[in-house]
Amino acid sequence: MSKLKQTHQRGSALIGALFLIVVVAALGAFAINLQSNQRQEELLELTQHRVELAAQSAMESRRFQLANGAACSTSPVNLGNQLGLSGISVFIRECRQLANVANMSVFEVVIEATYSNYGDPEFVRRTLRRTIRR
Repeated sequence: MSKLKQTHQRGSALIGALFLIVVVAALGAFAINLQSNQRQEELLELTQHRVELAAQSAMESRRFQLANGAACSTSPVNLGNQLGLSGISVFIRECRQLANVANMSVFEVVIEATYSNYGDPEFVRRTLRRTIRR
């Protein structure tokens, strides 16, 4: 009778070990997936900051140009190949003179900065609207 009991107990340890391996593998896959998603979110947040800073940089550049007598016009902005700004497109969407009274001009400027193409998961767009006095 003792020989019969030993036969049944040998297989139960194998089933328990396989179950444990499957559970540990599933937890490992979940941890890797979670880490990958967090990395993608961090990269998107960094890109959003870069696009915002590119738009602000273009606005400051336009403000400086207007303060020094440049004409108000719409055009793409060339930020050069500055560190961290590659792949970001910046455009002056609107630049119009609102008033010109007593040697003071007032302009409204709209800047749009984008990264990637609309519909892509990493697409980012920022629009700034400012009133500038000269």
